Amino acid sequence: MAEPRTGGSRPDRALGDTVSRMVLVTGLDLSQTSTGIARAWVDLDNPANLGTYTTTVGSTGAAGDTLHQRHRRLVSHRNRIREDLGNPDLLLIEGPSYASPHQRGVVDMAGLRWLVLHSVLSDLDVEHVVEVPPSKLKLWAAASGATRGAAKVTKSVVRQHIVARYGWLFDVPSSRAGGHDIADAVALATLGLARLGCHYAPLDDDRRRALEEGITWPAGMETAGGLPTPRDLDHPASAVTTMTTEGLTP
Repeated sequence: MAEPRTGGSRPDRALGDTVSRMVLVTGLDLSQTSTGIARAWVDLDNPANLGTYTTTVGSTGAAGDTLHQRHRRLVSHRNRIREDLGNPDLLLIEGPSYASPHQRGVVDMAGLRWLVLHSVLSDLDVEHVVEVPPSKLKLWAAASGATRGAAKVTKSVVRQHIVARYGWLFDVPSSRAGGHDIADAVALATLGLARLGCHYAPLDDDRRRALEEGITWPAGMETAGGLPTPRDLDHPASAVTTMTTEGLTP
């Protein structure tokens, strides 16, 4: 588990009669074995006031598991994911890969997906939830959505681009330590941040297309820079700090 990228404390969300514009954006790369989670707390009035956190949540099973064992595993995995999501104002989750209908465990993966979504939409009551197609995630991360051939955007390629663009903000470990899953989650979180108008890396034409096309954004976010209403929640004070950077790019 990675600690917040920077230490310190964030300002209270409510100061007198003035409500802070600090929001939590969470990226979720769902997996049965290694779910990647990236959280970013940001002050919408001062994007340099930012704190980040990344982690993976793992689970293991066996091919011969009974239905009861599979059910217990999925519920346990869902519960651990829910604990690490925080209480996001905006949650971005990678959509299912319809191009791989025969992947092993597709039924259990669908079950996990809806268990997590039920917790997000019902138990946590997250209003702003965005499903990002895998091709758009790759386009945002690597400026290419290629799925085959020499230019295919693999998980390794996504991680390389994310480390290059956002490694100064998010802790993205090696691939053996869950880096591929965390890189996908960071891609989702930074996509959400960019949609809110908070940019931490250059925005080229391909990434602008990923930001503006093919994703159904919540009401109020139909155009880039549109903002969700911040939730009146107690986000962890230890996870946000005021960054002292010259500009917002390394």
